[in-house]
Amino acid sequence: AALPTTNPMTRPAASPLMNPLGDRLMLRFLQALLWYSGACGGKRQVARKAPMRMKTALITGITGQDGSYLAELLVDKGYRVYGMVRRSSNENLSRVHHLHERIELVFGDLLDQNSLLNAMRDIKPDEVYNLAAQSFVPTSWNQPVLTGEFTALGVTKMLEALRVACPQARFYQASSSEMFGKVRETPQ
Repeated sequence: AALPTTNPMTRPAASPLMNPLGDRLMLRFLQALLWYSGACGGKRQVARKAPMRMKTALITGITGQDGSYLAELLVDKGYRVYGMVRRSSNENLSRVHHLHERIELVFGDLLDQNSLLNAMRDIKPDEVYNLAAQSFVPTSWNQPVLTGEFTALGVTKMLEALRVACPQARFYQASSSEMFGKVRETPQ
């Protein structure tokens, strides 16, 4: 006896999808599922995440080369950026001038604990980048105590202000290899 031949493109008569009403319901179900998932431009109605809060960064040494590049990078990533500058009669903001509408400058000094504490309390940064340092080499040799205060005590005061005002903040300390003197062995 010959086996009955069937067309692979047809479904058996017993299939529930053969019913036109069942096919329409399935099609509506799939459309709703795609719409709900956002694949067809729909919007999800449940389990929305709260919008992410904009991260805040404080950069000391923002007027230096590295500080200005870091500020630009963080602004482009969507951060709210504050830059700490010292009060001075001859402010040099040329490196951050192009960012003046996208960053906020605050006054502070690494050697003034109160100014650091006030800045931390006002800004409440998520991240702090300490790039401030003595940048003029002859001055670092002519005033070694002041240079030591900036590179050691300034960091200590910054960390203390963070501990008191916003202990959850992440901290990055940039330092120079020059502070260790001439290297005698490689690798270090």
